[in-house]
Amino acid sequence: MKSHRTVFAITDSQKKQQAPVSARILFHDKKLTSNEIELILGAPLDIAGRVYEVSVEGFGGSARVLPRGVLDDTNEFYDAQAVLGATYRPEATTFRVFAPMARAVQVVIYDAATGDKGRMLHDLHPAGKGIWEGKVDGDLEGRFYLYKLDDQDREVLDIYCVNAVDSSRRARITDLSKTNPPNWDTAKIGPPLGSPVDMVVYEMHVRDSPSRPIPASSTRGNTSASRRRAPT
Repeated sequence: MKSHRTVFAITDSQKKQQAPVSARILFHDKKLTSNEIELILGAPLDIAGRVYEVSVEGFGGSARVLPRGVLDDTNEFYDAQAVLGATYRPEATTFRVFAPMARAVQVVIYDAATGDKGRMLHDLHPAGKGIWEGKVDGDLEGRFYLYKLDDQDREVLDIYCVNAVDSSRRARITDLSKTNPPNWDTAKIGPPLGSPVDMVVYEMHVRDSPSRPIPASSTRGNTSASRRRAPT
């Protein structure tokens, strides 16, 4: 009887291919499965820098490899120095987003919070550690943006944005130096603490809080109202 050997191949995003050293179908509860295959490779995969697909000889198409667990590897996918989101400068804005499984990332810039006016697409490039990065020249303050991943038609919000608008449908490029209160560089550090457990962390919505029923004022509903002393 002639045996048939199933041939698997791993192909990366640069079209380089390697064959597994061994392959076997997995068992569950002592029963052979038909859709779970274990492949052992002779060389490590560059998960942080490349996308991989598995193909089987005799079958059409290929399946994309979705690594599990490996994304928790801080040596491969963590950069403590990376500043994610949109970093504004008058001469250019730098965009960075963590999207380790993406094949391509574009930033889509708009003139307004809604509509397509001024829509422009700019490619981001892999910067290592699963981060995509790109710089768009020009003063973009007050413009809006989303990300477009792979070939999807859907555009998504930057989860690292500092200014989401229109019920978080778009992000705004904002010059944070203009929003800082007086003495912010000192105030943001806070008082010295003997231990982090001494810290009291409180979160509030800067629009909702000053809209509370306090004495009528032209500042009601604005962040400046939060600095008003409550009546006693």
